[in-house]
Amino acid sequence: MARDCGEHSDFLQAQPLQKFQWSGDGEVRLKGSELCLAVGEQSDQTSSPLHRWRALSLQSCQLKDTRLARWQFIDKS
Repeated sequence: MARDCGEHSDFLQAQPLQKFQWSGDGEVRLKGSELCLAVGEQSDQTSSPLHRWRALSLQSCQLKDTRLARWQFIDKS
């Protein structure tokens, strides 16, 4: 569910859920947790054949499929 960044309400305290750590080996982990950022297995076309989308989720770092939870940051400057 999409919410405003920094939301602070009875329903949601967003700030702790917006801090991630880069492990250096490709893992992006929610800070202070055992949850890692992973993409879904299914991919589909958007409005252009050049663009595709996948769902993102937080999954247990121990149970995740490493093919779907390894990230690479590229400096294009």
